[in-house]
Amino acid sequence: MGKKIPMWQCLLIMVVLVALLYWGIMIDTDAAEGHVALILAGGFAAIIAIINGWKWSYLEAGILAAINRTMQAISLIDKSMKNLMQKASASKPMFEYFLFLAEQVLHDPNSPLRDDER
Repeated sequence: MGKKIPMWQCLLIMVVLVALLYWGIMIDTDAAEGHVALILAGGFAAIIAIINGWKWSYLEAGILAAINRTMQAISLIDKSMKNLMQKASASKPMFEYFLFLAEQVLHDPNSPLRDDER
């Protein structure tokens, strides 16, 4: 275990994260995604932790635990969507309405679910 990370270093990580998100979304509008900024800020946070004496194996275990928690939430959303569509399929007008909404979201050029690169 490493030593306690000073508050100024925690704030530095937050400033780097906000700056990278601003750059990734506002300046580099071709990409317009925050994923790269989040990965870079996570790498920067890992470097700060290692400088303060934290072992990579401990950081890796924490990263994997966080991913595991989010995967549980994603599986709940998936089950909920399947349940919703099953219930909607009992009524043809309701099912068609859900399909109409899905088409609007996927065909909207500003939709975050749209991927023109495929």
